[in-house]
Amino acid sequence: MLRIHFTGQDLENIRIARSPDPLWEIVCSICRLQTKEGPLAFDPWRRVVRARIRRGGAPRWAAQALRTLVPYATYIPDFLTPPVEGREHQPGSRSRPGAGHPSPPTTR
Repeated sequence: MLRIHFTGQDLENIRIARSPDPLWEIVCSICRLQTKEGPLAFDPWRRVVRARIRRGGAPRWAAQALRTLVPYATYIPDFLTPPVEGREHQPGSRSRPGAGHPSPPTTR
């Protein structure tokens, strides 16, 4: 089991996006359709979406196209997973997550 400890300062630095990112929503939706994870939360939604896909037309076409871009795999193309708002990485900058901060002792 992996145990992660957060300090008060860690929790103070949490930011919530102002709105959902459309690309992340699409990527996460396709991933949920391709797995059986979270059955209590996602199975009702999966049944509705899969029924629409089976009917054909635009939903089937879109699902096929998106499965090509978001295959059932551990890697998702970077252009589909944009950086979190306000956290764009600039080469050589210290703005990337964890830059200039030592790893907590529990992760070394």
